[in-house]
Amino acid sequence: MAKAKAALVPTRGERNNNPGNIDYSPRNKWVGQLGIEPPPNPSTRPRFARFDSPLNGGRAVVVLMQNYQDDKGKNTVRGLIETYAPPNENRTNVYVDAVARAVGVDPGAVIDVHQYRYMRPLLEAIIRHENGRVIYSPAEIDEMLRRGGIVNPAAPAVPSPTAPPAPKKSAVASPGISGLGVASTAAAIASEPNLRAALESSGYLWPLAALGVAGVLLSAYVAWRTLRPKPEAA
Repeated sequence: MAKAKAALVPTRGERNNNPGNIDYSPRNKWVGQLGIEPPPNPSTRPRFARFDSPLNGGRAVVVLMQNYQDDKGKNTVRGLIETYAPPNENRTNVYVDAVARAVGVDPGAVIDVHQYRYMRPLLEAIIRHENGRVIYSPAEIDEMLRRGGIVNPAAPAVPSPTAPPAPKKSAVASPGISGLGVASTAAAIASEPNLRAALESSGYLWPLAALGVAGVLLSAYVAWRTLRPKPEAA
C-alpha cells in the first residue's frame, strides 16, 4: 500500500510541467515558460524551468533537439545527449545507451530529429530517463511533437469542411410572373360562370382567348431564354 502511494508522488519534472528537466535561463523564451521552479526543498537550489503545461514542456525538448541538430550539427544520439546532459553532471554514457536502445540505432548512427520515427522514441526515452517513468499518454506525446512541428504520419487526416452543394436552377420559370401564370389566370376566368357570362353578353370574350394565347407564347419564350446555349466568353 505504501508503495502504491509513493508511486503517485510527482517527480520534480512532473511538478514543473518540465518532463525533460530543462534548465531555466532568462534568455530562453520558451512557449509556456512561467519562470524558474520554486525551491524543491530547503537544501536544493532552484534550477529547472517551470511550464504552464507538460505539453509545452515536452515541446521545448523537441525544439531543443532540433536546435542541436540544425545549429550545432549534432545528428547522432551520442552527440545530442552529450550536449543535453554533459558528463560533468550526468552519467552520460548510461544516458546515451538507454536512448539509443529506445530509438533502435547505434549511438553514433546519423538520425534526423525532424522525423517522427526518430524523435518520438527519443523524446519518450529522455522523459523516462529524467523522471524514471513516462506518465503521459501516447496522444499527449504526439501533441508535444506536433507543437514542435512534427506530425505523426500515421495519424488520420482531418477532413476539411465542405460547403453544401448549391441548389440547381430550375429550367422553368416560376409561374407567378411567367406565361404559365398568365395562362392560369385566363383559365380561371373562363371557369368562373358569372365572369364568363358577363364577358359573353358584353362581346368581350375575345380578350380572354387572347390572354390565353399570350400566356402560352410567353411561356415558350421564357423556356427558350432559359434553355438556349450561352455564348462563350472571349
